[in-house]
Amino acid sequence: MSKDFISLFDNYSSIPYSKSISQLDKIVNKEDYTILYDKFSKIILSLNKTFEKKLFEHDFFFSSKNLIILEPHLFAFDILLKSITLNNLLEEYSHSKIILSVFEEEITYGNRFLNQYAYVASKIGFPFVIKSKGYYNNNYTNNPESENKILSLLNFEKEKILFEIKKKLGIRKTKFYVSYGRNYITREIEFELFKKGYSSIELKKTLIQDYKTFSPQEKINIIDIEYIINKSFSTYLKKYIKHEKVRIGFIKTITELFTINIQELLANKNHIRSQIKNLKQKSNIEFCLSNGLFQNIGKSVYDAMKFNNIKVFAVEHGLTNGISKDSLTNQYISERNTSDVLFCYNDASRDFHKKHSFSKTNFYSVGSHSFSKKILNKNLLRFFYRKKFKVKSECIFYVSHNIELNVGKYYPFTKPCSEIFQDEKNLISTLSKVNKEVIYKPYPTKQFIADRNTYLNELIYKCDNIKFIEKEEDFRYMRNIADVIITQSSESTLEWCIGVEKPLVFLDSKNYEPLLNENVINAFKKSFFFFNYDKKGWEKDLIKFLNKPYLEILKLWKEKKYYREKYDNIYFLSKKKNAGKIATKHILKSEN
Repeated sequence: MSKDFISLFDNYSSIPYSKSISQLDKIVNKEDYTILYDKFSKIILSLNKTFEKKLFEHDFFFSSKNLIILEPHLFAFDILLKSITLNNLLEEYSHSKIILSVFEEEITYGNRFLNQYAYVASKIGFPFVIKSKGYYNNNYTNNPESENKILSLLNFEKEKILFEIKKKLGIRKTKFYVSYGRNYITREIEFELFKKGYSSIELKKTLIQDYKTFSPQEKINIIDIEYIINKSFSTYLKKYIKHEKVRIGFIKTITELFTINIQELLANKNHIRSQIKNLKQKSNIEFCLSNGLFQNIGKSVYDAMKFNNIKVFAVEHGLTNGISKDSLTNQYISERNTSDVLFCYNDASRDFHKKHSFSKTNFYSVGSHSFSKKILNKNLLRFFYRKKFKVKSECIFYVSHNIELNVGKYYPFTKPCSEIFQDEKNLISTLSKVNKEVIYKPYPTKQFIADRNTYLNELIYKCDNIKFIEKEEDFRYMRNIADVIITQSSESTLEWCIGVEKPLVFLDSKNYEPLLNENVINAFKKSFFFFNYDKKGWEKDLIKFLNKPYLEILKLWKEKKYYREKYDNIYFLSKKKNAGKIATKHILKSEN
């Protein structure tokens, strides 16, 4: 006889690091992600188009084909997977009350620790019951750069440090532009623009503080929105979700997501337009420079800039576009959707954007920033960090990109979070068998309320040759400590690994942020040490390679130099290009 209730998280873990055999994220097979996503994404994109025409047409500026109110590949698809999971649980526990015990942070929308199962279950209602465990009170911050302020200065040329000092002192030029967010390439552009008589007015902090504080002037009918969503999803949901309660819960959740985003965009539209108008009149703003206008506030800022006839120049976040399959889904949050000109790292990125863009955005390949391509004072930094971490011999630096993302997970080119964590444990176990010192640096983020490192400590501290960097340390400053670098995933971390010019081991998987196509795979195989960790026995191959004498590894690495140079402008950092100077020329030419 079955119990009249079950405690869900006692039976199945929602935390990917848990030792529990039963993981909630494995109830939906990862092999089904692509099948589920294909039709799902089309429905979400169609809904975006419908609501754009209904609520924003002719009175909201964007540079993409359509205004993306809700992205299909992020939180929305997560909600579908969680809904299917809860539906399947109802099949198993049909006569039971299902209790979900969570902290308050885990049921607060917008919190990075949101428990999506509880979030969806709260919309479904009985037999799902949410039980609060109170507040966890985890004051999480993630700013590794703050621990390395002095060391970071060692990576900048004196003239650029002086420029930053002048900015802090309020030394101004006679011509002005808006700066919204900074990265290393925008800093180089700002430096070049300063020499040409331009000063920036930084707006991001001010606008963020103001955002979401207004009520929309336009009234929206939530019932109407829910009706449209329900009608669009009706046939699709019946195929995968048997229980009507769960289907209704899914519709209510997606309705809430669309409604929140619509209300934010409508509420802030006129206010931000007015802010930019006043600034333009006061300071004669000529253009806007950004490291990417993302999320609702980014869309609102772009709208306000175009409303006031201000051109927006944006810079890519890092390596991804043109080399990763994530490029295909990340296009919904791409910098090109909120820019008139986008500066790209390499030719592959530029060509990818041109091929997939439905806008009038112009794309230019300008290269990466000098910080990633050149390490200043590298001997000093190497000495400091080797001493700090007591490295005495050849050092293998594993820069992890196995990230168990929570609400920001990119579909469909990924795995369940619990499987990603198992991959991480497996790789650590593999590296423990290597005859060299290993430094393991996890990706600097916390996505679930439980402490990930707690679950790794037990394993790592058994490994005599592995040093675990738990404290926030910035890989950008310490990367020269490495004699061999290991990483996976063609995301932004990769540029810092390539730039250090040390033997690079790239771990590839078709199931986790895979490379875009065979041309990219071929370039990576020829340029780096390439291992496919979908292949049976790859661990032995990796151990055998890493156990080679270091001089032999170095010799093999030098033999690949021809290909790294051949493919540099196409797929990598475009090392011979000066991004700041090239981008500045395009800006000034465009403005003149």
